[in-house]
Amino acid sequence: MARRRINKKVAIPGLVVLLGLMVLAGFFGWYRYGPKDPEKLLAKARAAVADARYQDAERYFAQAFAHAPNDAEKIDILFEVTDTVFLLDRTDVPRDHPQYHEPQWTRAVVQWQRIVNIDPKNVKARRLLLDYFYEMADSGVPDAWSRVQQEAQALLDTADAEAPDPFVLTALGRAKLEIAALGQVAEREKTLAEARDILEQVRQANPDDVDVYEYLARVELVQGQIEELRGIPNAQRQAAQRAEEVLRQAVAVAPDATDAHVNLLSTRLAAAQTDPEALAALEKDVQALVQRFPDAPEVYTALSNYHRAQNDLDAAVEALEKARSLGPLGILHSIELGRLYYRKSSVTSDPSYLNRALQIVTEALDSPNAKDLPGPRQSAHRMNRLALHNTLATWHADQALALDEGTAERAKHIEQVKASVHQIEQIIAVAENPMVQKWRGLLALVQGRRDEAIAQMYQAHREMTAAGRPDPFLAYTLAGLFTDEDTIGMRQQLLDVAIYGHAQDSIALVKPEALLEYARVLITVRQYDTALRAVRSYERTHQTTDHSQALRIEALVGAGQFEEAQALMETLKPDEKTRVRLELLLVQGRIAQAIREQAQMQTTRMDEADAKRLEALADKVKALQPQRAALVERLLTLDPSAVDFSLLVAAGNAYVNQDQIDKAKTLVDAYLERVPSDGAALIYRRLLDEPNPLAIPPERQRTISEEAITQGFKDPVERALALADLFSGDYDKAAEQYQAALKLDAQNEQAITRYFNLALGFQKLDVAKEMADRAKTLNLDRCQGRFFTARLALAQGDLERALREVDAVLAARPVFPQAYQVRSTIQRAMGRTPQALEDIQTAAQMAPLNTLIARQRASMLFEQYDRVRASATPEQRQELRTALLRSMILNPRDWQILSLYAEFLYEAGRPDEVAQALAIRQRLLSEYPNLMNAMSLGSMAMRLAGREEDETRRRALYDLAGNAFEQALTMEGSEEDRDKVRTMYAEYLRITGRQQQAEAVFQDQPGTLWQFYLRDGQYAKAREILLALHEKDPKDTTVLRGLVLAASAAGRRDELQTYLERLLDIENTPDNEALQLQMYLEHGINREAT
Repeated sequence: MARRRINKKVAIPGLVVLLGLMVLAGFFGWYRYGPKDPEKLLAKARAAVADARYQDAERYFAQAFAHAPNDAEKIDILFEVTDTVFLLDRTDVPRDHPQYHEPQWTRAVVQWQRIVNIDPKNVKARRLLLDYFYEMADSGVPDAWSRVQQEAQALLDTADAEAPDPFVLTALGRAKLEIAALGQVAEREKTLAEARDILEQVRQANPDDVDVYEYLARVELVQGQIEELRGIPNAQRQAAQRAEEVLRQAVAVAPDATDAHVNLLSTRLAAAQTDPEALAALEKDVQALVQRFPDAPEVYTALSNYHRAQNDLDAAVEALEKARSLGPLGILHSIELGRLYYRKSSVTSDPSYLNRALQIVTEALDSPNAKDLPGPRQSAHRMNRLALHNTLATWHADQALALDEGTAERAKHIEQVKASVHQIEQIIAVAENPMVQKWRGLLALVQGRRDEAIAQMYQAHREMTAAGRPDPFLAYTLAGLFTDEDTIGMRQQLLDVAIYGHAQDSIALVKPEALLEYARVLITVRQYDTALRAVRSYERTHQTTDHSQALRIEALVGAGQFEEAQALMETLKPDEKTRVRLELLLVQGRIAQAIREQAQMQTTRMDEADAKRLEALADKVKALQPQRAALVERLLTLDPSAVDFSLLVAAGNAYVNQDQIDKAKTLVDAYLERVPSDGAALIYRRLLDEPNPLAIPPERQRTISEEAITQGFKDPVERALALADLFSGDYDKAAEQYQAALKLDAQNEQAITRYFNLALGFQKLDVAKEMADRAKTLNLDRCQGRFFTARLALAQGDLERALREVDAVLAARPVFPQAYQVRSTIQRAMGRTPQALEDIQTAAQMAPLNTLIARQRASMLFEQYDRVRASATPEQRQELRTALLRSMILNPRDWQILSLYAEFLYEAGRPDEVAQALAIRQRLLSEYPNLMNAMSLGSMAMRLAGREEDETRRRALYDLAGNAFEQALTMEGSEEDRDKVRTMYAEYLRITGRQQQAEAVFQDQPGTLWQFYLRDGQYAKAREILLALHEKDPKDTTVLRGLVLAASAAGRRDELQTYLERLLDIENTPDNEALQLQMYLEHGINREAT
């Protein structure tokens, strides 16, 4: 290819132009970046500052720095730009003014760090960094203490070792103290000891430095906390005494220093909080301090704290108002004064106190300490502002929730909540932050979006509590949303957190009635001792009222302290309605206790004295029943809502037992006037028309029940639902009633939900799906029907889908115990036992009175125990015992749980509990005669007989077992269970020497007879039957295993190998392979075994 020649006429002029441009660029670069006079640049920078051209000034300072000839001049320039530009504060002019300028502290810190990088020994820069980070850490930024330690140590390493700066030394000592207190170092005690040594050095050099005594006192307190964690008894109390001694030294060396006296008083007050006598003893010293320093605001602040500890609200307010008059209060003290007024507002219902509280906190927003301005305390100021808005939002939300929806006053409070929540979101600026979630939830609540509110509030509550920072107002507000029985456990937990989770900010300080709400919940869940403590706390800190005394009586009755309850009732002067209700409660309690004692005695062996006691208890119940009936009758006229159906039946039956049936009828008629659609009461009333109401045959009861519902319900939908409940064991009849109800009311929630449950129970999945679709359309579960969908998927065996659906339900409704119960069932079906147990435990905590949840929990805990019986821990046994007892209390007629309890008592092994277990088994068979109860009684009696040494007692136990097995043989049950009974009965006959009887009984049951012969050592007879069975069905693995065992027992090695091979050919399982290995090893068949 030919080469092209360059056109010289074009190339040469182009080259000349290019060279010219290069020269111009070089000249410009020299002019722009070449050597310059730093002083001229600094002059331009200073002029720019004077003209408020701050960006120009920064550029000139940067150029001067770049052209400075040495490090010393560079450092001077960095100091100057920091002082004149970055830290320039011209916020005194409007923001749109040309001279407006905010200090840029972050950039200042960068410049000081650059200086230190140039000259690590520059004391001025180091000290500026130390001052900045010390102020930041002291204002409440804990992470800054490590930087304080670093800078203080660097300064000490640089400065004169013989004369260290006291502040620097103090900063280092305090930094180590705070780092140890916060647990930011592995060797806490070593770091704390270093802090003590350094601060002690400062104290010796400056004995009148009050602050250092305060820090040394804190060293002792932190040391006490560490020792307490190590298990040293009374460590914190002894540490408090050492701290007090240190602070007394401060008062001795600086008697005129207010802080020294206040620090000592505060420490003594903290130690006396739980000791009323020590608290009262402080009053003289407190008053003396006020007289000595009458113009010191901090003294009145301490006085207010003392009065708060004494629960003297008025005096606490007066003292803090005095402090405010002597000088501006800090933000936290302003909030505290506002809270005191809010407490007064809540206790007295005086709106003027509320207005004063709002005024104080609102004014505090204009405090310099609440301004969001740059500086080392910027984080503290933001936190102050956050605390103020959090307080305002809390009070406005509390007021809004107390007012009726739609009122103008409520709307005003909601607007204030919105404004404060907006500020909170701006300050935190992280949507996932628990406080932001809390306030978004509370805002949704006051605006009426309940489900959305609960989801956000509960998530925030969980995160705050897990982090050790519970929010009492949030917990209390949530508790108020769970008032039904199915979430009473959740309400209990939330009230506990609200009252006791944060002692200094307990909701009981603002709302003392929360203690009585808590007591009511505790009585409902049968925690009577804790309820009594809550009532006592209310009466000690607030006042004794008829309501608190009535609750105390209820708790005393529940705890079985009848004499004390009776004595208290005699001093109480309530209205007649309350008096009758409490008298009825006391009589009911005495009856219940007597019946429980009777039942307990009947499960043990009784001597003559026990028999007399049992008779006395029966007489006591008989005498109390008429009293109960009369009180129920009286209460119906005073407060019909206080009489439930169980009381009605108890009173009615008492009249029937006294042959006063007319009185029983009158009583029920009065009840039905209040609740005309109570199906159970309608049925009971019709039963009273029978000749002998307490002995009506089941079929007649069913006929009467149907007639009572049909004739008694006027509303056709209610009638259909009541009939459906009556027919719940008959799918066709019940379904017919639900369909009738839905024809009349297609959106009836009860009809849809209960029809769905019926269909699931009878595996009518098409019908269940139809009802689930309706539930979804109507959003009956407030989860778009997903709870119904989850249960349907579970019934269909689609476990993965069921789990996804129920997870979505709990995301939308985190407090939904039935959803946790369903998820537990799903997890259990998937083989995830730990997760299943966790879910059912959560459900039981939320709904401790739900019988189905309690039953499932008890059953699952028994399964867990059953797997590890021998190695079960005492904690596992106690947890199971408690769960079984709770389930039995909630449903005393659940014979299956009672059966598990009997088995648990038997396994416990204590003679009294074993005897009780056997008595329970006997009672179960008597009251619930079925195959399982008969078989279980026989089995337990057999086991007990096998270890009984007394011959008479052993024969009695064997007779009991034989009788139980014989009853079981006559009862209906699955073939598998009947086969178990036959095997057990055959073993009973063998052990008791009744071989001929066994042969006669089981001559038509070869499957039972060969096992009997095998256990009885009659191997030839067993082999004969087995061979005949094997000939009929050569693939029956049960028979093949029997032939293996017979061959092994008789020593027939050839047959043993033959039958083992046949067994493995048909069913090659790990269990059968293990059997083969065991047999080969026992019989020395080494070649095959290997």
